[in-house]
Amino acid sequence: MSAKLKAICILLFCFFQFPLLVSGQGDSTYYEDYTSQITGRFYFSQKYTSLIIDNKDDKLDLTYRPNTTFNMGIGASYDWFTLNLAYGFGFLNQDEERGETEYLDLQAHFYGQKLNLDLFGEFYNGFYLHPKGKASTDDSFYLRPDLKISELGASVQYVFNDTRYSLRAASIQTQRQRKSAGSILAGVEFYFGVIRADSSIYPSMVKVDTLNNNQADFLEIGPNIGYGYTLVFLKNFYLSASLSANLDYGITNYYNDAGSDHSTGISPNAMVRIYAGYNTPKNAFSITYINNKVSLSPAEHNRVAINTGNYRINYVRRFVPGPKTVRFLKSLPIF
Repeated sequence: MSAKLKAICILLFCFFQFPLLVSGQGDSTYYEDYTSQITGRFYFSQKYTSLIIDNKDDKLDLTYRPNTTFNMGIGASYDWFTLNLAYGFGFLNQDEERGETEYLDLQAHFYGQKLNLDLFGEFYNGFYLHPKGKASTDDSFYLRPDLKISELGASVQYVFNDTRYSLRAASIQTQRQRKSAGSILAGVEFYFGVIRADSSIYPSMVKVDTLNNNQADFLEIGPNIGYGYTLVFLKNFYLSASLSANLDYGITNYYNDAGSDHSTGISPNAMVRIYAGYNTPKNAFSITYINNKVSLSPAEHNRVAINTGNYRINYVRRFVPGPKTVRFLKSLPIF
């Protein structure tokens, strides 16, 4: 992927951080709003994009994972804007057995009062086969430095019970859920991308009767519907989860040395968000897990899926800005 195209993708992601997503007024007896305060955070996170191939005829399942870094970072939120900066320091990442992965991961999750927006820009080069020892001659990881995945996509959902249910309270802690509440979520999504390798995506030691594809181009688009719920207990503790089922119409082209195969049809996908933590008016601690599964239209008995996700551990501290700080922040062009 060219540097110019990557820059365009980054700009598009920044553009979508728009105050329209967080406009509206909620019921303060169900959740409190802290967007007038500065929400600072210290966190650890790890993003990933994995490739899953299931071939029932050959009783074969493959899971290619990237060797992504475990990152440590800081961030802050004020009003509608959030900025997080993280880096994979060497002392947190010492594993060389899984090979090297070059990647640009532009996952962004913007949860407003009425709309939830999940954006994905995944550009990965270099994977290993999980578990260790699979398809290798010794007890080591089978490496595929030539395997590449590029994916762009977005999911937009409308929150029906926005006055009582806040996903921001669970995700970035700019609000605090005071009472248990839930909401139906519904919207649309689309994904498109390319899976490519220099040779067959199947390991050289694995013999299969079906076509040995080395590339797949895909497009997925369709509606989604789900439900989210936050359980508040012992006043400040919470468990929050949402599950969305998606019935996308998919178009996939598979390529190999013998030719190509075209596949269309309904591809059921799913997005899962899970949060747990402790949230008070001054401090918060949370654990986050987000996973989005995009299934490609099957061809020649192969079922291919891309799993994209993020693990995160947050510690949050809120600060009330002084009048000078507020004037300075409001003078910035983004507000």
